[in-house]
Amino acid sequence: METSRQLRWIAAAFAAIFVLVLVLPPVAAEEDAEFAGVTLSASPKVQGIGGVVLLTVSANFYGGCCYSLHAYDVVPNITHPAGLEMLSGPSPPRMDKFEATQGGLLTSAYFYYSFKTLKEGKYAVNITISTRNCGAKTASIKIEYIKGAIISEPRLLFPATPTQDSRSVISVVIFSGLEGVTVKSAEIEYALLDPGTDTGALRADDGGVLQPGNVRGRAIVLSRDPENSTLWRVSVPPTGRAGQLAVWFAALDSTGNTTISPVTFFRVADTAGVYGAVGAVPFVVSGLMLLGILVIGIWHSRAARALEPQPGPSLAIPGQSRPFDEEEEAPRRSKALLAASAVGVAAALVVSLWAVSQGLLDLMRSMTGGL
Repeated sequence: METSRQLRWIAAAFAAIFVLVLVLPPVAAEEDAEFAGVTLSASPKVQGIGGVVLLTVSANFYGGCCYSLHAYDVVPNITHPAGLEMLSGPSPPRMDKFEATQGGLLTSAYFYYSFKTLKEGKYAVNITISTRNCGAKTASIKIEYIKGAIISEPRLLFPATPTQDSRSVISVVIFSGLEGVTVKSAEIEYALLDPGTDTGALRADDGGVLQPGNVRGRAIVLSRDPENSTLWRVSVPPTGRAGQLAVWFAALDSTGNTTISPVTFFRVADTAGVYGAVGAVPFVVSGLMLLGILVIGIWHSRAARALEPQPGPSLAIPGQSRPFDEEEEAPRRSKALLAASAVGVAAALVVSLWAVSQGLLDLMRSMTGGL
């Protein structure tokens, strides 16, 4: 009796411990986050003299798989040439405690700077992120300032995903960063490259020709916005085939200097049919489903009429007055039609998923500029 009472107490204690383990959150000691490194990005990376460059610094830390880890006293330190003026930064100046969230994923602490200069050239910027408990990491980036107009990265206004049959409306900001100097005219040059072309090394030379490859583009004069003198727009004609649309800009300022911008690439989808299919898919699926339901309903109705008592030889089964094989035939046909309709709807859904996936894939590729 005493033994059974002790066993019950032990079982109750284990049950209480189990409940506490399930209910209470995990408690972990403050541990150091893993410092993965520092990444730098400049926008734009090539700027006209007098223009502002924004620098984003990300210090990357890994958290634990089941709980957060921390970095303390995260402080950025920057070195840059004397000719490059730092307008602002770092923002924020420091982080006393940074939490790398659980899940084992990368979590980034961000710091921001802005620069400008009135001298052309390439400027090396070095950033060191130091911490009290996770060590320090360093990264470098080069910012280039050129003489002439300031040309922003172009934006594709329409359509969201260019196709071989659509016009592409593009806008770009172009102005001079020098006092008393204005942009007199600007034009876009474009060329369609084959799918899969390696675009990493392509640059437009002083004559506006893509190198390597000596690819000369077609030129269209840009229109200046009447309400915003720095905003320019252009409509590029349909390309007629799939590929990568390379665009770059040439701006002539009032001093007679011509500035050539970096090259930007947009993916051109092979056909608008994919997007037409995506738009038509819901209607096709709905139509097939309605057709299947209608056919099944008609055959069920016929089967119900066939099962009504009719004059004829009886099989001596109560409530039955027609041949037994005809009684089974109607449900069998109904089941067969039901199966056929289900196969049709499943096929339509498969086609729908394929079309939607192709459309979304084209959209994502166009947004990232890849193929």
